Amino acid sequence: MEISGFWIKRILGQGLMPLGVSVCLSLWGMLLALVGRPKRAVAPFVLAASLLYAVSLDPVAAWVVAPLERAYAPLRLDDARLAGVRWIVVLGSSHHHDAALPPLLRLDTVATARLAEALRLARRAPRAQVLCTGGSPTGGTPHAEVLAAAAVSLGLDAGRVAVENASLDTPQQMAEVARRVGHEPLVLVTSATHMPRAVRLARACGLSPIPAPAAYECFSPDGLPFLPYARNLLACHRALHEYLGLLWGWITGRLQLWE
Repeated sequence: MEISGFWIKRILGQGLMPLGVSVCLSLWGMLLALVGRPKRAVAPFVLAASLLYAVSLDPVAAWVVAPLERAYAPLRLDDARLAGVRWIVVLGSSHHHDAALPPLLRLDTVATARLAEALRLARRAPRAQVLCTGGSPTGGTPHAEVLAAAAVSLGLDAGRVAVENASLDTPQQMAEVARRVGHEPLVLVTSATHMPRAVRLARACGLSPIPAPAAYECFSPDGLPFLPYARNLLACHRALHEYLGLLWGWITGRLQLWE
């Protein structure tokens, strides 16, 4: 049931993203054209193209992403809180299923950036365990195990790596982390856009995380503001996913929109 719920949420979420909405509008336009109403088909096609164009622009993507990414500053290595940290928690993303690839090359770009930040901080917190999180909705190799293997391949002592491989989404990850970590000090590493929701979920589980945002979305300073870029479509997708997650958490009573 948990896996079924996971996929239902994923499918519904994808349908509400700009690309999903644009596909639905295009299909509606095609249907109108096929049933002999070509004039009415123009509006859905124009809306679909306009939406994709808008979210592909640098100014629009920056406007959508910035409130999330600026919520928490990057964690400095001279931060005094690192000295007492016992756990560095890395929230999972995704990975390739080709087992022939080395663990690091199996990670997607988001997971790689999160892991790099965790290892950067682990050097200044020598007593901390690095807890990799994330299960597998398809029954394959859990994401946390790939993360952990990549961390060891990059030089982290295997004795400092722990794995949580049962969770499928952020609420489950936070619940599992709370069971594992308890009230011990922890650093929370995840994407900058994901951090506001992750921190709220962590606090709802009784944790007191030190935010360490990573995987910032990049907007080229050389890009022309009226040209579309695929990276902006992905950035808006990730940001809108977080806004919907925050809204759903507020509707269900698990989260507060403002702190």
